[in-house]
Amino acid sequence: MNRKKRVRRRWLLMLLLCVFIASVLLVHFRYSPFVREAAKTRVVNAVSAAINEAVNEQIANGSVNYENMVLLEKNADGGITAVRTNMAEANRLKTETMSLLGRRILDMDTSELSVPLGNVFLPEFFTGQGPRIPVKIIALTTSDAGFSTRFSAAGINQTLQQTTLTVSVSLTLLTPVGTESAVVSSDIVVAETTIVGTVPNTYLQLDEG
Repeated sequence: MNRKKRVRRRWLLMLLLCVFIASVLLVHFRYSPFVREAAKTRVVNAVSAAINEAVNEQIANGSVNYENMVLLEKNADGGITAVRTNMAEANRLKTETMSLLGRRILDMDTSELSVPLGNVFLPEFFTGQGPRIPVKIIALTTSDAGFSTRFSAAGINQTLQQTTLTVSVSLTLLTPVGTESAVVSSDIVVAETTIVGTVPNTYLQLDEG
């Protein structure tokens, strides 16, 4: 009788183990896409914020100086004839910003990037609630930045000139259901001025170094 009980208990344990494994596999294959997408969204938002913070920090500490970055050429009458971007200054800002940003991204921890379980299961009711799914950035595969300038009307006989820094970052993140790739891009205006008078016909990007 005792032997029958032991055999029955052993079969029950094996059955419970099989049910547990089947449940884990079901959750993995059914919900892993949702976990990855939620983690990707979380990382994209966090890295976008980090990009803006890194650039704004460079602006706040005086690393961005409009007079050094954008040079306005004038004629004898004081009219602006050309706008030039000092690429040496622009590249310095680009290098410093990307270095700062790279350190910030790789230093992000799981508490900052983790996803509440409620964001995956019934997010309509449980967003932001429940245990947190750990997420970590494990590699910064590529990063780049570039400048662009645009002119727009700012009033009667006035033109707004803006220099924008576009930062793009490609990274790999690790979740409990595998790895995922993400690309984050952000545009930040780093310099602007209002030009009074005729819009210059010439815009140059020159190395003033």
